[in-house]
Order: sequence, then structure tokens, then C-alpha cells
Amino acid sequence: VIFVMPCGYGLEQTVAEYRVTKLPPEWARLPALKERRVFALDANSYFSRPGPRLVKGVALLAALLHADRALPPLPPDSWQTI
Repeated sequence: VIFVMPCGYGLEQTVAEYRVTKLPPEWARLPALKERRVFALDANSYFSRPGPRLVKGVALLAALLHADRALPPLPPDSWQTI
């Protein structure tokens, strides 16, 4: 699993930056990429600031890491498969 969450970036900006980033050819061989387990996250809302939302960010990571388990629903517009 790869989480893409640049400090201070919202979800849309993270996805946009990822799409224009030139990645090495080896990137395509990573298991996370092959298994479509690369996720863009809204770092600005859930990881870059102290406070209660950081707890929601940890819950978001848990839900994405353990998709096979029944966990609380994810906040809308908090993540996207890339």
C-alpha cells in the first residue's frame, strides 16, 4: 500500500500533482501499483494539522489498510485510488 499525502495538500491538488510527477520505470513493478493500492489522501484536512481530525485520519488509514474489515464509513472526498 502506498499513501500519497503531501503536507498541506488537499485531495484534488494531491491527485493533480501525482498525475504530473515523473516516476521511475521501476514504479510500475511495485506490488501496490499492480494491486491498485495507491491512494491519494487529503493531507491538509486529516494529517497536517493537530487536533481531532488527526484521529479521523488514522481511522482513514486503518480503513484503507484493512478494507476487508467492517470499519466506520470514510469521510467523503478524503481519499481516492490513483
